[in-house]
Amino acid sequence: MAQHFSRPLPRLPAPVRQSAVVAYRLDEHGAIEVLLVSSRSTGRWVVPKGDVKPTLSAAKSAAKEAFEEAGIGGKVRKKALGSYRYFKADDARGRPHDVEVFAMEVKTVKARWPERKERVREWLPVETAARLVCERELRQLILELPQKIEKVE
Repeated sequence: MAQHFSRPLPRLPAPVRQSAVVAYRLDEHGAIEVLLVSSRSTGRWVVPKGDVKPTLSAAKSAAKEAFEEAGIGGKVRKKALGSYRYFKADDARGRPHDVEVFAMEVKTVKARWPERKERVREWLPVETAARLVCERELRQLILELPQKIEKVE
C-alpha cells in the first residue's frame, strides 16, 4: 500500500494595504476631468496611491498621497469607489497590493509639491484616463466615476 504524505500548501504573503484617489474636477464646459500622474519607476500613468499609514484612515492616507504625488488637495469622499489588486513587478516577495480607491473633488492644485521633480501630472477626460491606466479594475472605477459622484451630489 502506498503512503501519501500531505505537505502544507505554501503560505501566500500578506497583502500590502494601500489607498488611492481618483482625483477629478470640472472643466470650463462642465465635463469631468481626471488627474493621472506618472509612475516614478516605469513612467506609466497611475492614480496617486500609497500604503495606508497606521495612524490614518484609508481615505486620509489617500489624500496625503495625492498631495505628495500630485500637489492636489480637496474633498475625499468617505465611501470608497471600490478596490483593486495588483502585483508590483519589482516586489521580489510577490506580495499582492490591495488598493481601496476614493473619489477626490480637487479644490487646490499647487505649483510646488514633494514629488514634482519625479512625476508628471495630467488632467484628462474620463474615457482617456481610463484607457491609459493598466489595471482593468481601476479602469472600470474611473469609467463609473461620473455616475457615482452624481448620486451623492
